[in-house]
Amino acid sequence: MGHFEAAVALVKNTFRDPSRNPSGFVPKVWMIEAGCVVRGMCLINGITYYYSAFNNYQGSLPDVDWIGLDDYGIRPSTNQDFKNALTTLKNRFPNRGTIYVMDAFWESGVNGVHERNFGYKNYGIMASVAREWYNMARTISPP
Repeated sequence: MGHFEAAVALVKNTFRDPSRNPSGFVPKVWMIEAGCVVRGMCLINGITYYYSAFNNYQGSLPDVDWIGLDDYGIRPSTNQDFKNALTTLKNRFPNRGTIYVMDAFWESGVNGVHERNFGYKNYGIMASVAREWYNMARTISPP
């Protein structure tokens, strides 16, 4: 995460320099992290992976304008793990806009998170899951 923070600072400072950027436009930068990484543990294809970089990071990402969370194959309105990760992310990096990354595909098969959580080829559920993501985003206003 420290390398990410340094890269973001470089980008922002380059755009803030009038000699390099006469238009004055400074892009918004966002960071999206997987919910399981924020929680410190991900189950991928039946294997548990542990992550400590997020929890060990002591910086504040001062040049990041928006923070985001993705967590595929869940019901965001009721999934407590997701809600806990979102609270952690917002507490660590306050006063930022929030980005949610909803499911973009159906992950099938034995290790597929969608079939495991929603049932075999229950594609129709994705409409209500998308509505939940929309409702979550609708209730959050940018900084």
